[in-house]
Amino acid sequence: MIDKKEFEIIEFLKKNHESSNLQLIPEILKECNLFTSNELKELNSLQKNFENNISPLSEIEYKKEFERLAIDLSWKSSQIEGNTYSLLETERLLKEKETAAGKTKEEATMLLNHKEAIDFIVENPDYLIPLSVSKIEAIHSLLIKELGIDKNIRKRRVGISGTNYRPLDNEFQILEALFAVNTYF
Repeated sequence: MIDKKEFEIIEFLKKNHESSNLQLIPEILKECNLFTSNELKELNSLQKNFENNISPLSEIEYKKEFERLAIDLSWKSSQIEGNTYSLLETERLLKEKETAAGKTKEEATMLLNHKEAIDFIVENPDYLIPLSVSKIEAIHSLLIKELGIDKNIRKRRVGISGTNYRPLDNEFQILEALFAVNTYF
């Protein structure tokens, strides 16, 4: 069963699904509870459990766990972009710089770039605070390095296969959305 606020959001989205209503971010999202009270309790419980699990780890163990997370994130993020490296091949590439047979140079570069971006954010935890368009573009520059992808805001439409979601389709909408997010956070 959905609550009144969720119903209002669904109705708003139904009415406005063809246009990019950037007011969704600053006006509606602020008033939404993304999680129910039970979900928040569960998240808090999981957070405490996580903190209890990592507290006894030595610095070396913690770094190994974080390295594992960075490998997983790099692999999954690249997979979303169409990369065909397996998780094991990704681990070999990121740990030993060993490329996988039958894979393109671009796929290896994409994975290495993802890892570099994650490392940068971890090593500079305050970099994204406050969030800004220029900082988002800087992280994006790390992700696309040596991939032949244009820097800055894309100027053409893109699609995401396997979904009905339609990303914003021009640079002006994208910039407006980025500034709206920046204002929201």
